[in-house]
Amino acid sequence: MKLEELKKILRIASNSSDDQLTFLLDAGIELAKEYCQDTFENSDGVLEIPKVIQVGIAKFVEVASQTANVQTERMEGIQYSFFSDDATRAAKFYWKLYRKATYR
Repeated sequence: MKLEELKKILRIASNSSDDQLTFLLDAGIELAKEYCQDTFENSDGVLEIPKVIQVGIAKFVEVASQTANVQTERMEGIQYSFFSDDATRAAKFYWKLYRKATYR
């Protein structure tokens, strides 16, 4: 998954947050790999992340980018409420179908 794909999913046109988005994208990919217990690499070793996993990664980035522990925030007459403190909860909704079972 490339930064451009992430920005397309999140509808971000600006380049001002590219460093933060790249960092969170890398973190999201690692979390998805760990959660799904899959490398998402094809037979040539090239990363091929399924679209639904990409949407989950984008959700992780979106939630992780928000101000932590903010209940309500007002900006220019618009009120925003954030209630989730777990950035992975929304992403796992998309990832759970790809999670591989492990046996110990």
